[in-house]
Amino acid sequence: MIGKVLEIDNELVIIELDDGVNHGNLINQYLIIHSANKLLVGEVVNIKGNNINAKLIGEIINNDFVFGVINRPNVDSKVYLMAKDKIPLIISVTQYNDSKDFYLGMSPVHDIPIGVNINKFFSQHYSILGSTGSGKSCGVARIFQNLFYKQNPPLDMHLCIFDAYGEYNRAFGSLANLNPQLQFKSYSTNLENLDSLIRIPTWLLSVDDLALLLEADKPSQLLIIEKALSLVKLFKSNNEYVEAYKNDIIARAILDVLLSGRPASQIRDQVFSV
Repeated sequence: MIGKVLEIDNELVIIELDDGVNHGNLINQYLIIHSANKLLVGEVVNIKGNNINAKLIGEIINNDFVFGVINRPNVDSKVYLMAKDKIPLIISVTQYNDSKDFYLGMSPVHDIPIGVNINKFFSQHYSILGSTGSGKSCGVARIFQNLFYKQNPPLDMHLCIFDAYGEYNRAFGSLANLNPQLQFKSYSTNLENLDSLIRIPTWLLSVDDLALLLEADKPSQLLIIEKALSLVKLFKSNNEYVEAYKNDIIARAILDVLLSGRPASQIRDQVFSV
């Protein structure tokens, strides 16, 4: 035992250390708080004199770590430093299985491998945070390289990466060479890479999309775009009714031009544009 709970402040637990406890290396260490037959887990965030502040992060239930704490510990609850063999419950895997788990690296604080269960890890939300140039993209690429370069990669996994700057194309381009069952396909908007160029059909574009592309912002322009889109599906067909409807539109356009009294050159240009 290293101390007792002195005070609780929202998510922080203030712990009074026992006399003689060396708290020089307690930062980022995990603590076990025994409270009302529950084993709460806290992480030391700072030290103030003989008190330490620990953030509650989860519970140990049936010898398994569960994130999140509903109940707060009682005052005077006993606090223990988590044994090193229990730390993998939080940041690693206790019984590593190469087909189900993989290691991310080593913990510089606890000197044990950081590992995750593949299914649990990729079925939840997670984030990699850091300043510009700190290695976020490299870290993401390395995670997926380690995952798919494994002896037993997850063959049924489908992964989509939105790569705005083309950082991952080179990192994953050799996957097929390692295992013929793994496939990697890259799509781009770069006109110089026509083999994988993204082609969006015009019928998939909405009024807002076309207005943005055509820089149309007047209400009258938006009405024209909306009417044109309504005719796209009709004009895709090839039958007598569609041909008659097209001819009717052209005839009305020619008639409008003729009645407008404009020069013949403008009439010709509008007819051919229709």
